[in-house]
Amino acid sequence: MKDISFEIKIPKIKLSDRLKGNLKAIFSILIVAGAFVAKQNFEFTFFDTLVLIYFGISILWKLESRISAVLALLFLVSCPILLIIKNDALAELFAIYAYYFLVITVAGEIMALKNEKNRPVDNLPRQAKEKIV
Repeated sequence: MKDISFEIKIPKIKLSDRLKGNLKAIFSILIVAGAFVAKQNFEFTFFDTLVLIYFGISILWKLESRISAVLALLFLVSCPILLIIKNDALAELFAIYAYYFLVITVAGEIMALKNEKNRPVDNLPRQAKEKIV
C-alpha cells in the first residue's frame, strides 16, 4: 500500500495598516451590535453587556490585560467588605464580575504569549534574546 500524505498550505494575506484599522473598526461595531443582540436574547443586564463588549474589544484590539486584572481584583476585594455589611446579593454579583474579568485577563495573557511566541527573535532587544537562549 502506498502512503498518501499531503500538506495544505494556507497563504498569508498581507494587509495594509489602513485596511487592518478599517477591519478592526468594522469588527468593533459588530461586537457592540452582537452584545446588544445577546442582551435581548439572553436577558443580560446592561453591565453584563458592557463586560461582553469589553471582552470582545480587548481581544480584537489586544488591550493590556492589566486593566482587566485590576478590575477583577477590585471586584474581588469588595466581596468580603460587602459580606461584612450584610449585602450578600451584591457580593455574589461582584464575585461573578470578578470571575468574568479574571477570564478576560487570562484570555488576554494567552493571546499576548501567543503573539510573543510568533515574533521573530531577531527583532527583540539583546537582553530578551539572552533570556530566550
